[in-house]
Amino acid sequence: QSGGKLVSAQLQTGNRAFTFVATTRPANFTEQMQLLAAYVRDPGFRPELAGQLGAIGPMVAGQVEANAGAVFGREVARLFGGGTTRYSELPTAAEIAATKAADLPALLKSELATAADVTIVGDIDEATAVAAMQSTFGAGAKLPARADIAVSLTMPQGRDEPYVVTHGGRADQAFYGAFWPLPDYRSNPQQSYVADVVAGILGARLIDTVREKLGITYSPRASATTSISLPGRGYLSVSLETPEANFAAFRELLSGQMADLAAKPVSQDELERARKPLVEASTKARETNDWWVGNLSGITRAPQTRNYMLEEPQALARVTAADVQAFAAKYLHGTKPVVVIAKAK
Repeated sequence: QSGGKLVSAQLQTGNRAFTFVATTRPANFTEQMQLLAAYVRDPGFRPELAGQLGAIGPMVAGQVEANAGAVFGREVARLFGGGTTRYSELPTAAEIAATKAADLPALLKSELATAADVTIVGDIDEATAVAAMQSTFGAGAKLPARADIAVSLTMPQGRDEPYVVTHGGRADQAFYGAFWPLPDYRSNPQQSYVADVVAGILGARLIDTVREKLGITYSPRASATTSISLPGRGYLSVSLETPEANFAAFRELLSGQMADLAAKPVSQDELERARKPLVEASTKARETNDWWVGNLSGITRAPQTRNYMLEEPQALARVTAADVQAFAAKYLHGTKPVVVIAKAK
């Protein structure tokens, strides 16, 4: 905020693009667009970044390596990101140590020299938005379009041995995760919505059984990832933070639930308790600017995003008990999961 004007700018890195995001108010919209265009057209890279990297880098690396959940999540991102750290939010200690101040301008300058895809959401009329674009991102020499990079990920398949990573935290801190490969959103949209409901049912069931049978207060997490932006990426995951001594019992409980879901339909009440919050959350999200900005900006790289935006609440509401049973029988029960374990060194 400067001179009574509310403007901002934040650089974010996503799976497929660098993005400058900002929040302002209608009265300062033009100034906000001017600021974003200035960051993009004439970026400044301060020399003190080198000193900050040297001071902060080792501290960040130490925090990550000592956190069981961070080390676990980084390994999951590697496995389901084509075996590289390209799509991981957390670097390794070696990657942090190897980072130099010159890496940032080398990475960004060529990207910022291409034409930007601009998404505007809010209480702005069309004429004002067009005028602001013409005087900022639309002004000056025409910039080349950014070359799209083809992506096609292959999900790892289950095996007898788990993937094991170690952390430098407390000895009693450990994570266990089981992952079943799924189709991505592009190849089977409706199956993506079924996967979300199945994850909701599994999560609710495991919270009850884990607490009752294992006496563990930590709650297991169940979720489904069926990517639109990364073709090929899809999996259902169940994970739990618990001492390593509980891994075998948790694995047995999980296997029993997969068999039960595949053997018979869930009750209408259990289906609705999993499905209704998903429908409500999807509907509520559409009331926020963040949801519209995030999804509209994705349409330029993945046109299928438009279908997702139009259909998600209704598609979730259409998921039936028979869909859940068929999904469990096809993708979960009898299928060897990818198991990831993070434990102390």
